[in-house]
Amino acid sequence: MSPLHPESPPGRELAGEITAMNRSFLALLTDPAVAGQAPLFGLDAGVLTRLRQLDPAQLAALARAPVLLAGFSLLPGATCTALPADCQVADSGVPVEWSNRALQFANRLLTSLWHYSREADGITEFCIGLDNAAAAWLADLSFAELCERADSVCASLQARHAAHPGCWPDLVASARAAQPDKLAAAQLSLIPLTVAVNCSGKA
Repeated sequence: MSPLHPESPPGRELAGEITAMNRSFLALLTDPAVAGQAPLFGLDAGVLTRLRQLDPAQLAALARAPVLLAGFSLLPGATCTALPADCQVADSGVPVEWSNRALQFANRLLTSLWHYSREADGITEFCIGLDNAAAAWLADLSFAELCERADSVCASLQARHAAHPGCWPDLVASARAAQPDKLAAAQLSLIPLTVAVNCSGKA
């Protein structure tokens, strides 16, 4: 794996893919079908309420973060850890149709992470949210093995850095303010936060 240089921006193609995945994740969070539902993917009611107040342009700007806004809490070692029931994507409190869409997104995201984990590019793995251990674990899986583990991993879909007290509140507040400089600063703060998380080995 090549050395990681967080200060280097991802290529245009990768940045576009990250934005597309972020846009899909934000669409799940703001879907009217789950209005009033909380928590979702680790985000509390306050963050979700403010997120759902963003207009399409603000959501599009938020989606252009330099790293993925979604991840999985069960990477690596997905088959070894039991996931708390209140963290699962397919929570009994959400509509079945929305749960199915969430699981479809999770499957597509996991397949993308598996693909990118096989590319020897440190900045790519960083931007898509894979530390060395998670990247190595995914890269070693055959397609059949990936399919066997998909259900447990996909059930652990979460907002990245949801446990950080200021991350998502700052992102959403900056997007609502419609001040590009403030939003860019909040988005760039994801880089050192991600570095710290990857170094500590915590989700």
